[in-house]
Amino acid sequence: MKPLLIFSIILSLTINAWAEDRFVPCQRFGGIKQCISVPLAERADDAAAKKFQPSIGNARVYVVRPYMTEPQKKSEVFLDGQCAAEIAPATYVVLNMNPGAHRIRVHTDQDADVSLNVAAGGLYYVKYQLNLLFNTVHGELTILDDQRGESQILKSKLIQS
Repeated sequence: MKPLLIFSIILSLTINAWAEDRFVPCQRFGGIKQCISVPLAERADDAAAKKFQPSIGNARVYVVRPYMTEPQKKSEVFLDGQCAAEIAPATYVVLNMNPGAHRIRVHTDQDADVSLNVAAGGLYYVKYQLNLLFNTVHGELTILDDQRGESQILKSKLIQS
């Protein structure tokens, strides 16, 4: 093998291992660049959350930011007016909440919010998507069905909460 090829392979493996532990890697401009950093949960916790087990007595709401739009900006997740987490591209948070009506708001540059009426033992999926239009970024929250929600979560990483 040529030395440059060997170096490229080693560098790629090193970047991937480092990216796995430190930040969410993203493809930008033809290469891997660092996105905004948020603390990620342990792999075991991520795997447990992806089993999609209901919580006895509470509802479990997954809030995911699946796309790489605005990769250098964090998004604050609020539950009933209280800051619950900060998410980044390709990450999600699991919120356990009491049954009843709740409001989820996510803020990046502007606010996006959605109201949910959750039941004990229920699983809910909310997608947060940033859209660019004429150099303006606005967020949108969408309630997903189980299949789409689980699909988005499986492609993302759990943040540390």
